[in-house]
Amino acid sequence: MIEIIHAGIDDIAVIRRLAEEIWFPTYLPILPEGQADYMFGKFYTIEALREQMQQDGHSFLLAYDEGVPAGFASYSLIATDIVKLHKLYVLPSTQGRGIGAALLDQVSDEARKLSATKLILYVNKYNHSAQKFYERKGLRIFKSEIIEIGQEFVMDDYVLELNL
Repeated sequence: MIEIIHAGIDDIAVIRRLAEEIWFPTYLPILPEGQADYMFGKFYTIEALREQMQQDGHSFLLAYDEGVPAGFASYSLIATDIVKLHKLYVLPSTQGRGIGAALLDQVSDEARKLSATKLILYVNKYNHSAQKFYERKGLRIFKSEIIEIGQEFVMDDYVLELNL
């Protein structure tokens, strides 16, 4: 059974542990050498996650599969009618069980509660499995973007959207 809860400061260690188990298998094959380590250090330290929750307005969800943490998502309202999905990750060993879909559905429900009419997210252009997942869930590419993130690294992404 999949259970999704709203996560808080007390859940940061669980989110970070999940991120560590998910991030590297996902991104080492598709990012330039050193970029996965750089980005993980930038976005997934305890301090960075706390800042995302407390200062940046990100809401986090934790997904449990049979009582075991299996994935997480984060989102925030970025305009009066737009919610951005910042993160959605599921352990490789539990992918295909509906956990990602449950997280995305919960984020969409939360977005509607915030009166959002659109959900957007960024996905790496080379993360084909994530692109297929989002396409199956009804999201469509509406532009591509290259974002400089420091140390000469860039995020080369598609921006996807879903009308709510």
